[in-house]
Amino acid sequence: MNYPRAATYSGPCGVRTTCAPHGSGTKRFNHPVVGEVSLAYEELVITADPGSIMMVYTAEPGSPSAERLRLLGSWAAERSDVQS
Repeated sequence: MNYPRAATYSGPCGVRTTCAPHGSGTKRFNHPVVGEVSLAYEELVITADPGSIMMVYTAEPGSPSAERLRLLGSWAAERSDVQS
């Protein structure tokens, strides 16, 4: 298959594979700790492994959602430290 926007990345153990865009959009999540987070997503088909997809979620840099993700990461790290 020929995917003009295909990307190549190194997977587990340095194995290189190709993935191609399949779908994209925006999803909103309501997290109990940080509240609403709006993320852009892109679904990528892993061409080397038929039937497999990779979902990539991103927040707009500098947006309230990006700040909430940063806070969520800090909160999760603190919880991890307490549980260790």
